[in-house]
Formats: sequence, C-alpha cells, structure tokens
Amino acid sequence: MGGDNGKYEKETFVDSVLLSPSERAIVEVLFDTAGTFHLVHQTPQKTYQLERFTVSDTSTHTAYAETFYQRRTHQDTIASMDSLRQYFDKTPDKTLKLSLSMMQDQNASDSMQGMNMNMGDNSMQMGDSDTDPIEWEDTMSSMNTTSNKNMMTWKLIDTATNKENMDMNWTFKKGDVVKIRIINDAHSLHPMQHQFICMDNDF
Repeated sequence: MGGDNGKYEKETFVDSVLLSPSERAIVEVLFDTAGTFHLVHQTPQKTYQLERFTVSDTSTHTAYAETFYQRRTHQDTIASMDSLRQYFDKTPDKTLKLSLSMMQDQNASDSMQGMNMNMGDNSMQMGDSDTDPIEWEDTMSSMNTTSNKNMMTWKLIDTATNKENMDMNWTFKKGDVVKIRIINDAHSLHPMQHQFICMDNDF
C-alpha cells in the first residue's frame, strides 16, 4: 500500500516485501483461515521469525474480505507527483557516489588487528566474535564496535569530477529543478545496503 513517503499511487498484491535497512512498508494482510502464521525475515543465509499470529475461527463483527481484494488508486498521491513526471526519464544532472575510506592513520591500523580481511570480494571475516552485536542481525560486531572517526571516513563523491565532500562546488539558480542520482559504491570496503529517500527541494 505504501512506504516511507506515504501511499503508493496504485495498490498491488505481493507475496513478499523487499526492504533495505531502516526502510518501512505499509502492508495490509487478510487472514481468511484459522491457524498459526509467521512473519519472517529471510536472508540468503538464514530465516528469522519476527512474529507469530494465531487466528481463531471466530467470526468478526465486520467482514473485510470483499474490500480487501479491491485494489485502490490514490488520486491524491498521483496528483502530488504530476509536476515531476516530466523529469522521470531525464538524465541525472549530477551523480553522487556514497563510499568509505578506511585506515587513515597508524592508530586506525592498530585497531584493525585481529580481523581477517579478504579484499578480493570486499568481504571481511572477524577474528574476534566475542563482542556483543550492535544490531540484531550484526555479523560484523568487532569491526562495528572498534570503528571510529580516525579509521574511517564517509565520502560523497561527484562521479563527474571525483571531488569529495566539501571540495565539491555545485552552483544552481533559484527555481532550477535538478535531478541527482545517488549510488552506493559496490567496491568499497563496506558496501552499503541502505536506501536513499528522495525529496523535492527548491533551490
């Protein structure tokens, strides 16, 4: 039905929802039979059970089955996007790459001791797994807890000039509509899976 930015233009039926870290989805579910059902999170390596639903065979006062199967179109969402449709297929004016540089000094290098790094496929294997994970699905707990500003620097890179962060100097005119493409650096030491939220900003 919708996501972080609100309702979708048109609702659709899906068997599953693919979410990036921190992303949210608005989903309606119809339980039309009694029983036990599970909400699960699946990764290529493991399946996690997030919640269990027990559905009784007792009828409710209000039946939602008929309206559930009616896929709605939200005209207010469509109208809010109309002014931007002409730019959907436009070539981006700028492209930013989100990347990461690590081990900037000797202290940072020392803090990386105990970690086995395989740079061929951008993967890292932690030599110390005793650290409590930061996130419930954290497989890089040692690296995450020892990371600091001295050993890693987040970078936004202008792909046209390779200038980074505050070295970029973009100039626009008031009223310009600018399309900016933001991508993750798949070849960095820590490729990100996070989604980017796009916003309409006036310059």
